[in-house]
Amino acid sequence: MTSTATPLDLVPTAPNRLPLLGHVIPLARRPLEFLTDARRGGDVVKVYLGTSPTYLLNSPDLIHQVFVTDAAKYHKGKLFDVLRPILGNGLVNSEDVLHRRQRKLIRPAFQQNRLPGYVEAMSAVAAERTAGWQPGQRLAVDEVTSDYVLRVLARTLLPTQPTAVINEVQRALPVLMGEVLRQMALPSTVATWRTPGRRRYERAKAVIHRAADEVIATYRADGTDHGNLISVLVNARDDETDETMTDAQVRDEIVTMLVAAVDNAGVGLA
Repeated sequence: MTSTATPLDLVPTAPNRLPLLGHVIPLARRPLEFLTDARRGGDVVKVYLGTSPTYLLNSPDLIHQVFVTDAAKYHKGKLFDVLRPILGNGLVNSEDVLHRRQRKLIRPAFQQNRLPGYVEAMSAVAAERTAGWQPGQRLAVDEVTSDYVLRVLARTLLPTQPTAVINEVQRALPVLMGEVLRQMALPSTVATWRTPGRRRYERAKAVIHRAADEVIATYRADGTDHGNLISVLVNARDDETDETMTDAQVRDEIVTMLVAAVDNAGVGLA
């Protein structure tokens, strides 16, 4: 009998897959443990987000191939189609021409002459957040590092917002990420139902967008480069078209950086 299996059919599936939900619950609750276990499956492992299969690359050579050598052959796929209505069309979610344009516009934010300002913000926030620590005090390291990363990023992305607004943004970000997981797990016809969770997400998204929009308007009116990240986003110009980012594009980049920093950098520091 002739086999009709394709190479993707032969990729092993990560353990603890649940009916309909796939691996969303273990990935959300125990991400480090889940990814560590999945590595034992080999260089490529199938992970289900709801009923949709995705492929986890555990080999540095394969990762380099996808993101560098053969990058033009790969598109971000259905997962990012789900993410765009939630996180916007920032650098992580955008593709092709828009991605290349945004990457070029954002690149000056990470040039060497900008780094001292970021280091100053990092040092100031570290001093503020540790000032009240006491000998023998117990801390939840993941919470502390996520809080630290958000405060640093807020210092350079949302500098005109008061502490109360930054606290609101901090509470809203996990709700936003929870919606990402919900959208992954549920069929598209169900994911947009007006459930209490969906309404919480819409309120959280409005909080983050309002905070970003207010800062963007302030910096547009000012027009001064204050040496921070938001100045770069607002004032960057395309050297071919002489156009700046629209307010919506700047906001999408702010949301993308906030989510990526808190969700990835904070956990990485922990």
